[in-house]
Amino acid sequence: MKVVTLKALPREPGGSSEARRTRHAGRVPAVVYGEGDVPSHIMLETSTFRRAVENGARVIDLDIDGGGATRVLLKDLQYDALGAKLLHADFLRLSADRAIELAVPLELFGTPAGVQQGGILTMLSGTVALRCLPGDIPENITVDVTGLELGSSIKAGDLALPENVGLAEDADEVLLSVTVPRGLKDSDEGDDEDDAEGEGAEGDDAAKDAESDG
Repeated sequence: MKVVTLKALPREPGGSSEARRTRHAGRVPAVVYGEGDVPSHIMLETSTFRRAVENGARVIDLDIDGGGATRVLLKDLQYDALGAKLLHADFLRLSADRAIELAVPLELFGTPAGVQQGGILTMLSGTVALRCLPGDIPENITVDVTGLELGSSIKAGDLALPENVGLAEDADEVLLSVTVPRGLKDSDEGDDEDDAEGEGAEGDDAAKDAESDG
């Protein structure tokens, strides 16, 4: 996974008033924790940090006040009630030799055969939970959906994972499926009924012919 370097400044821990002042100054309050160390209270420049998040940054080298890079995982983001304003961020310190669990996005390619037959591709989850060392975190997991027929699905255990990367969720968890639209299903059922009625009519005609011959 691509690692982004961001600059941060230390801040004094405080309540909501301190956090509001930080945001008013154009910065996002955040906390760095983990690896048995005391939490560090920091702040990042809002526009730069938001741009990194929107570009998919997850693993970040934080340069806190020029003191050298600390590699962290973006663990949580808090937004306002409208989901527009970034309020707070949580970072987890990473150790190069300690595995972590995280959600990695799925990247689909191809057109499912079932979609070409009139079905609908439904993504039940856009991510998959994986476990690996920080240095082995994949940027995404590619999924070839061309073989998905009507009524078929792809489960977490069906994914092809990179070397040294393991699944951290139920292998039977359904991630993608191609469903049959109600209109298409009703149409198929109607065709079946028409076929049955046609076969019944043919049988009645044959019975009448037999009676007349008798």
